[in-house]
Amino acid sequence: GKRFVMVFPPMFYDQGVVYTKLYLATKFSNVTCNVSVPNHDTSHTYVLTDGFTEIQMDKVLMPEENKRGDYGVEITASEDITVYGIKRDFFTRTAFLVLPYKSLSNQYLITSVKPMPYKNGWRIYNSTISIVSATDKNYVNIKLKVDGTIQHGGKSYGNGEFIRITLNKYEHYVLSSHEHDLTGTLVTSVDPVAVSTGNTCGRLHDGYACSGLYTMTPPTSSLQKTFIVPPLQSQPHGFNTRIVAASDLTRLTVHYRGQEQQVDLNKQEYYDVRCNESKPVYIESNFGVIVSQMTPGKNNEDGAGAAFMMYVPAVSQYKTQYNFFVPGEELSSLISVIARDISKIQLDNNIIRVNSNDIQTVEANEGEFQIAEIKISSGYHVITDTDGRTFSVFVHGKKQPSLGYGYNIGYYLLDGSQ
Repeated sequence: GKRFVMVFPPMFYDQGVVYTKLYLATKFSNVTCNVSVPNHDTSHTYVLTDGFTEIQMDKVLMPEENKRGDYGVEITASEDITVYGIKRDFFTRTAFLVLPYKSLSNQYLITSVKPMPYKNGWRIYNSTISIVSATDKNYVNIKLKVDGTIQHGGKSYGNGEFIRITLNKYEHYVLSSHEHDLTGTLVTSVDPVAVSTGNTCGRLHDGYACSGLYTMTPPTSSLQKTFIVPPLQSQPHGFNTRIVAASDLTRLTVHYRGQEQQVDLNKQEYYDVRCNESKPVYIESNFGVIVSQMTPGKNNEDGAGAAFMMYVPAVSQYKTQYNFFVPGEELSSLISVIARDISKIQLDNNIIRVNSNDIQTVEANEGEFQIAEIKISSGYHVITDTDGRTFSVFVHGKKQPSLGYGYNIGYYLLDGSQ
């Protein structure tokens, strides 16, 4: 895209190393980009001479929870670019793909996990919804899907009730809950908004260390029907696949470990596939759904694993080439590649070499796909299918002891944006 509007995740713990960053990548040469925080009169111009740049932002751009603010960030470019955001504070890290403005719309479904604080009363593990507007007088409705109540403006709101706010251009609002999972909550607006979701510090089980879960969610108008969720061999304690329905009478067919299961959902309902083994998940649906992959966190007994959440694009949204960026900062990173033929995937002008024993396969409606996990260095990369066929890539990693991150590096939406 050539224009982006976004907001960073909320702060978890403001001590030690704290920052926000943007990574910009492109296949074009000498692309001029402007990064601004318009309501704070901050604007800087960059030229992507080598296809990428890394931009250090101000930590103050992390918004406060359950408050409105004006930390909306705008990125513009002379040619199409891909944008990634990263947030780091003392205990958490998260990274995410930023969706272009032309892909934004006015209806979104939320995915998060139930907050699991280490001590009763700790209110910093919240499930969150971050909303930023690109227009003035934008009326936003949040239809809650919760087990209990949420406080807003001195009032309590329960399941099925609406929280209504008005946002002006580049204003944001963060709704959070320290008790309830917000999965299935529906956000609608008059004009397009950008919506991000997750947990300030999330984990799936007691006995695991949390980290930031955050992803910029696509609008419901772009949702598709067929998905492949990659196995994560670097996560020995498995992962969770969460599927959220955008329509009533949704019928899922889930394939995992050679077994098939059918599930019926109505709008705003969800289903979890708990994956204890590192095997792929294949999902078919009669209506568009949101699919997310979540890892449990670092196991405090053996030190393995890290918490992150990744949006899983549909097979129909795969691309033939990606120009992308892998964070540095002493991270150990990998990519999970889903392709028709792994031996046809070229990374930085070199064909990927993978032992056949390390390749898993999935039989989809579109044909057979192969899946492999490969170590990758930090920095700018180009990955291509030499046969011109579409494929998908997830990048994920960890810094000891528990700081994890993960995101899908790009995908097409219905209008062709990426």
